[in-house]
Amino acid sequence: PKGIVRDNGGHMVALKWTMENEFGVKPGEVFWAASDVGWVVGHSYIVYGPLLHGCTSILFEGKPVGTPDAGTYWRVIAGHGVVALFTAPTAFRAGLGLLPVKYGSPGVPMPGYDIRVLDDGGHEVKRGTLGNVVVKLPLPAGCLPTLWNADQRFRQAYLDEFPGFYKTADAGMVDEDGYLYVMARTDDIINVAG
Repeated sequence: PKGIVRDNGGHMVALKWTMENEFGVKPGEVFWAASDVGWVVGHSYIVYGPLLHGCTSILFEGKPVGTPDAGTYWRVIAGHGVVALFTAPTAFRAGLGLLPVKYGSPGVPMPGYDIRVLDDGGHEVKRGTLGNVVVKLPLPAGCLPTLWNADQRFRQAYLDEFPGFYKTADAGMVDEDGYLYVMARTDDIINVAG
């Protein structure tokens, strides 16, 4: 959705929590978010998250390939003692082999997100069954509380269809091991990047 309201307190709580619980970083260690500082991930994990958690943060201008070569990232990691790296998959494809994954799945839900799959009537379906991907309310810290100047539109688009759940507008399933598979969108989309 466009015009997401991001509450500062919830955003900071989520960033602080993820530094230790998602990235496994301790205060005093070096963290590197290899992202563009102009994007929400960039300023969130280059500046706010590491500093809130008492970490040193790497600020890097460049890409994982061609600046000047594919080994650049790994030299920065080795030279600065980076203990955790947040980056795009391109960086890993530039030098690492395949990692164990469940193809087609982005993974299991992050802690705090109670992901469910519902049929069109709002009833939970069995594992492995395609349906509407939703998040059980309340949403965890850092999630959008509403849309800017459009609270009613937010409620109609994301909360009304499945009471007690946030509608992601994704169709998908969760397998027997808890891995989510997103198969399609259930709403209109606009392709802005090609």
